Amino acid sequence: MNIKIFKTAFTAAASLLIAAGFTSCEDSVSYSDLLKDEEHAVNWFLAQQKVCPEIPADTLLQYGADAPYYRVDEEGALYMQVINPGKLKDGADAPEGYFHPKDVENMAKSGDRVYFRFKRRNIKNMFEDTSAPWIGNAEDLTTTIGPTYFVYGNRYLQTTTQYGLGVQEPMKYVGFQSEVNIVVKASMGFTDDQSSCIPYQMNIRYFKPEF
Repeated sequence: MNIKIFKTAFTAAASLLIAAGFTSCEDSVSYSDLLKDEEHAVNWFLAQQKVCPEIPADTLLQYGADAPYYRVDEEGALYMQVINPGKLKDGADAPEGYFHPKDVENMAKSGDRVYFRFKRRNIKNMFEDTSAPWIGNAEDLTTTIGPTYFVYGNRYLQTTTQYGLGVQEPMKYVGFQSEVNIVVKASMGFTDDQSSCIPYQMNIRYFKPEF
């Protein structure tokens, strides 16, 4: 091959590779960008709700469909709305629609196996006005998801950690047979969602083992 022609062909090929590289870099989304998108989506969702910036330490929590979303952690990765706190002790001193965690019966203890049913939807898709269907095993345990459980307080078993800390945290405040809605960022969500920074709205019900 003529040397001049070879150099020309090589230069053209190199230029195409460099251009492709720049295009790839421009099209890629950094982890920082994903975190910003997650933050925007969660803020958008919470702006449509009643929100309390913290869980009151010595006062009552509201429950029911009109209850606020309480921020559970300092980083704002988890918000909880209590729909039903579970069975309250006889003589619990709280007006209707309010409770104190100390008055809840059947609270989980460290090491207890907790079964839960859930449904969840992608908040980022909701924010972008794309399809965000509810998915989970809340209504039908014959789905491919099947029964789900975690060992309360455990941070090592894969059968527990795969669901993230966000699923466990509400049980510091509610008991078995309870129901909550949560808004959970990926850092406290299912491990499969953490690298892609997908936040979810979840509805969860907690149950004792039946054996």
